[in-house]
Amino acid sequence: DLSSRDLGGRIPAEIGNLTHLRLLDLSENKLRGSIPKSFGNLSQLRFLYLRDNFLEGPMPPCLGELKSLEL
Repeated sequence: DLSSRDLGGRIPAEIGNLTHLRLLDLSENKLRGSIPKSFGNLSQLRFLYLRDNFLEGPMPPCLGELKSLEL
C-alpha cells in the first residue's frame, strides 16, 4: 500500500517487472504523467487504485487485456 505517501513524479515503468503483484494502491499521491505501458505485464493484478493523482493521457489498452483485473 503506497497510498497517501506524498509520492511525486512519474510512475516508474519498472513496476511492470513485478509480475506477481496482485494489488497496487498508489492513490492520493502527487504522481504525474501517464500510466506506463509496462503495466500490461502485471498479469496477476486484481486491484489497481490510482485516484487523486495528477495522471493524464489515455489508459494503455493493455490494461483492458489483464484478465485478473477487476473493473
